[in-house]
Amino acid sequence: MSDRISPRWDLRVIQQPEFGAETPEEVYGPFRLGLPIVPAPVIEVRRLVNGKPVTLGVKEAKRLTLYPHLIEVGNNNEHLEEVPLQAINFDKLPTALDYCGPESPNGETQWLFVLGDIGVKNLGRYKLRFALYPIEDRSTVIAQIDTQPFPVVPRDNWPLREDWFTPLSARLKHLHPEEYIHSPEQPRRFPDTDAV
Repeated sequence: MSDRISPRWDLRVIQQPEFGAETPEEVYGPFRLGLPIVPAPVIEVRRLVNGKPVTLGVKEAKRLTLYPHLIEVGNNNEHLEEVPLQAINFDKLPTALDYCGPESPNGETQWLFVLGDIGVKNLGRYKLRFALYPIEDRSTVIAQIDTQPFPVVPRDNWPLREDWFTPLSARLKHLHPEEYIHSPEQPRRFPDTDAV
């Protein structure tokens, strides 16, 4: 089969992380999350044939997993190095969730990966690199994408914005209560969901 007609996988970041807070080990211990990266990163997976998206079935979507990598970046957003020891909860690999909401093109179901409780230990500027794998073969990356860079700030400066809990996060939290998505103690309410 030629490359022109071979199916391929595509990732899109549909909700970018904007900031996180430091989670020092001396305060939280080596593995406990303090304040997470928010808004929760949300990544859509699509299968393309001849460059066009095709319907992704439930069984096919559930055979995929997304692995996040934490990368430190410089002041000009240049890639410095991967820093896995700074990452918290990155080993809890997400599974794809079905979603159809106001953002969904043509009202079609999207398959999304949501990372609602990940964090970073130290201050700095970072980005996330997401690698898509078949569950049965973690040696084969079938798609990859980076987020925009974001700062990790002192705990006293978190949050940088009060509206970090987004309508998309609220809808996903309502539709998939089994998935942990960090939310404020008194979250904003949105007209199209009751569960926030």
